[in-house]
Amino acid sequence: MYKTIIVPLDGSILAEQAVATAVTIAQCAGANLVLARVHEAYPYEGLDSSTYEDMARRDEDEYLASIAARVDETYGLTVARTLLTGAVAPAICDFAASMDAPLVVLSTHGRTGFSRFWLGSIADAIAHHAETPVLMLRHRGAHVGLEATPHHFANVLVPLDGSDVADSVLPHATTLAQVFGARLTLLRVVAPLPAPAALYAAPFAIPPQQADDTLGIRIDAAQGYIDAIAARLRADDIAREVATDVRVAESAAPAILDAAASHAADTIAIATHGRGMSRLVIPSVADKIVRGGTEAVLIVRPKLTS
Repeated sequence: MYKTIIVPLDGSILAEQAVATAVTIAQCAGANLVLARVHEAYPYEGLDSSTYEDMARRDEDEYLASIAARVDETYGLTVARTLLTGAVAPAICDFAASMDAPLVVLSTHGRTGFSRFWLGSIADAIAHHAETPVLMLRHRGAHVGLEATPHHFANVLVPLDGSDVADSVLPHATTLAQVFGARLTLLRVVAPLPAPAALYAAPFAIPPQQADDTLGIRIDAAQGYIDAIAARLRADDIAREVATDVRVAESAAPAILDAAASHAADTIAIATHGRGMSRLVIPSVADKIVRGGTEAVLIVRPKLTS
């Protein structure tokens, strides 16, 4: 269960869109909510740097205080706030790692300029390098900030590939399912074996390609794997409902996005890093899921042991 919900803010109304969802998660999970902003030093010629830094820090802290006050007034929730220093992504990742059972909740867009562009260098860096789970919310429009409605967690799609790394997302997905009474859909993508390359170049005849005789066996094994997990989750009364889906596709990301659409999933929960033959958890797949997927994507980067 999450105990600390962290919302990184950059002063933009677009980044503030994550606050309502973070508040809802904090209230439902009984967790603390922390608003975080990172102060970055910007040297300017002709200005007393110490004076500028003091003024900038004061303005940034006042901004956090104003957001905290509005959350208290709107939701009746007391909010902590912290002003960090350094490069944005490392500062947020380090702060989250120091918290108790944290979840970082952020909007995938923020303003450009001095506060950066969240979807590019900042949000991606946080999602790929944080050792804590990160919930990325698709933006609701350029003029929607704290008024954004909370994300509704009703159906969480969980892509799995049989590896321990991919399975590490399950505790996080099941936490959301328990907190919000959501439906879980477990997905397994089976890749057909590549056909053998032709040994003859035109104009010679090309031998007929051999069929993938193992595909049926691997589909059955995949179905058995996710059925076993679903049975365990049902026995533990983890989710309102647990469904399973096995699909055959050469590329994992499009199959995941298609499954999310067909199951009307509002959230995808996926691990971001794998090794060896793990197909669903490599960073490039997670990147495609974030950019083309549901309104919310829960990113988990498990610690790998040697």
